[in-house]
Amino acid sequence: MTRIRFNHMELSFARGTLSQPFRDEVDAFYCGVLGWDALDTEVVGQSCHLLRPDDGQFILLAESDKPMSSPGYDHLGLLLETRDEVDALLEECRRFQEKDPRLRIKEYEDLVGPTVTVHAFYVKHLLPIWFDIQTWSGRRARGRLGAGSTSEGFDRSPRCVERHCGTSLESRPGIAGHHVVGDEVQIGWSVDDAHPLASPFMRLLLVAPPGAGKGTQAAKLSAHYDIAHLSSGELLRKDAAAGTDVGRLAADYLLRGDLVPDEVVIELLTVPVLEAARNGGYVLDGFPRTLRQAEEAYQVARQIEGVELQAVIHLEVSRKELRRRLVARGLRDGRSDDTDVAIAHRLDVFAVETEPMLGFYSERGLVLDINGEQQVDRVFDDIVTAVDRVVADRR
Repeated sequence: MTRIRFNHMELSFARGTLSQPFRDEVDAFYCGVLGWDALDTEVVGQSCHLLRPDDGQFILLAESDKPMSSPGYDHLGLLLETRDEVDALLEECRRFQEKDPRLRIKEYEDLVGPTVTVHAFYVKHLLPIWFDIQTWSGRRARGRLGAGSTSEGFDRSPRCVERHCGTSLESRPGIAGHHVVGDEVQIGWSVDDAHPLASPFMRLLLVAPPGAGKGTQAAKLSAHYDIAHLSSGELLRKDAAAGTDVGRLAADYLLRGDLVPDEVVIELLTVPVLEAARNGGYVLDGFPRTLRQAEEAYQVARQIEGVELQAVIHLEVSRKELRRRLVARGLRDGRSDDTDVAIAHRLDVFAVETEPMLGFYSERGLVLDINGEQQVDRVFDDIVTAVDRVVADRR
């Protein structure tokens, strides 16, 4: 029933991860829900775990001193015969998620290409990769996949695949994970025009002065889009409280209301950003904060597929309103960086250090200006409307 377009894959984990309880948890989903087989095996003297979708394909789980955080692509496609099978499996995944909320599901409207419609959802559990559960349908003409026909009836010659997708396998980078084997195209992941690789992933930056509500809106966006909320301030405060090396370096800067040095923040955020970008996306809150940071981060992100920002959300709030909010927050939460002196200093720092960064992102068409003085839910609605419009336009 399920056809997964690859031969084999190895996923490596940190030493000590593949305990028997972990293997049992993996098998509960991939065998119990997806219907795969699993077995323990030894490879080069190491105990490994093998997942087998069918006799000819397998995923090897192994431990390594240098484990991968993700394979070199974002997801792997599982091709089912019919829409009913996809929908039935989605329901099984939902039931499993009720028992184990670590299971992640992303649902999407049908993606309609020039001659192919893809009906799909994404699922991820314990492994560093998403699985794209999908079925294709299209017009029955010139050997194309017909409605109600099986995937085995699909002509997989390179030229036919190009006709289906409205793109060239040679000239376009959009065929993610395809392999030309002999005279067939083995489609392992997705096709750009029918199922864009970046479509499930959201990468946002919130820019606003202290007290504008970045944290609140970032948390709401994180929940709405099912993406990671990466707050440099919260991470730094947590490290400072824990007394880590990074935390000790940051503590004095936080108390004065100054910006923490670039190298400290970059060290703190690099791994979380890369991991989040490979697992659905992120909303950044508090970094980058200077023009220099923005320029450096932009150049680095352009070299790593799937990391570059899609939109920069700028919350506009007057200085008077900001001060009122920060004073109230300081009294409520007892935060040491919300004193009158620290508040004035932090707002000055934002004006001098951070506002010039907005010009950099504006030149690249990324900035979305949002009125941050409205009620929280109205601000959120405006953000989502603006972000969805931009992402849709760029597809």
